[in-house]
Amino acid sequence: RHVEILIDVLQRVADGDLTRVMVFMPPRHGKSELVSRLFPAYYLYRHPTRWAAITSYAAKLAYSLSRNARDHYILSGGVLAGDASAVEKWETDHGGGLWAAGVGGSATGFGYHLGIVDDAIKDAKEASSELVRERIRDWWRSVFCTREEPGGAIIVVMTRWHEEDLGGWLLSQETGEDAEPERWHIVCMPAIAEEAQVFPSTCTIEPDEREEGE
Repeated sequence: RHVEILIDVLQRVADGDLTRVMVFMPPRHGKSELVSRLFPAYYLYRHPTRWAAITSYAAKLAYSLSRNARDHYILSGGVLAGDASAVEKWETDHGGGLWAAGVGGSATGFGYHLGIVDDAIKDAKEASSELVRERIRDWWRSVFCTREEPGGAIIVVMTRWHEEDLGGWLLSQETGEDAEPERWHIVCMPAIAEEAQVFPSTCTIEPDEREEGE
């Protein structure tokens, strides 16, 4: 059921109804398969003139996700530009495409209409480092956000390891005297249903119909 819920949310991104989404799920629950492998292929099949971006804590992982997305795009009937099919950057035959990079890496000259950040932090050990968390925040502000095209969409998909990880920090930016809320739509699906979490009032929450403990 959680897969069907996430697919519905992604469809709303493809249709332009949602432009800011956070997905919080445990490891091995299919979030990368849906968000980073299948969805970019579908998005570019729907919008072949647009650009997508996939980023992750390691460039090698981002390239792997890009390769999978490229293969799914081809299987769906999409056509690549003949001279631009590398996993770091591949293009459709309509002028759009996808680029991949590691979190903290450079994206000079690249933009995106769909930006995906898939697990910006590797694990709990890295999440406990303030230095690592600050580096990711700097990259978000100075690199990733500056590459978004007007009217673009961003999806942050992650396992929550720390209250001040990327997801927690972004949510903390929703409130305050000088806040400029992004109004995130949040899909929070723990493996075992918990008491409903409290999120900023600027955000919308995808319902989890399970009983606590289910």
